[in-house]
Amino acid sequence: MRTNKLKAVLIDPATQTVEAVELDEGLEALRDAIHCDYVDAVSLGDGLTLWVDDEGLYSKESPQFFEIIETAQPIAGRGVVLMTNDSGDSVSLPEFVTANVIRSLISFVEYDNPPEPRVEFYSF
Repeated sequence: MRTNKLKAVLIDPATQTVEAVELDEGLEALRDAIHCDYVDAVSLGDGLTLWVDDEGLYSKESPQFFEIIETAQPIAGRGVVLMTNDSGDSVSLPEFVTANVIRSLISFVEYDNPPEPRVEFYSF
């Protein structure tokens, strides 16, 4: 069985690198790339989706962080950027979304006292 490769960008705050990668389709490939068991999706707008470790603050003894510029939300651990199509499927990044473009959207941050995990519930 042939599997398609997805063109993606991997963000690694431990090495402070942002690089183009090719991933197999499917959840297992995302978990392998991010080094986690559970993933969560963060919309970056325009169909870009950042996949992150859902338990990044819980599961790492000394997590490394990056932030999406102009947000106050630190992200613990590695992240993978892919496109999401109208059906909600992950697809390859277009050629103009390069590692350098993604690098311009994030910053690597260090904390003396990392933020504590928290859960917030909102009622509407």
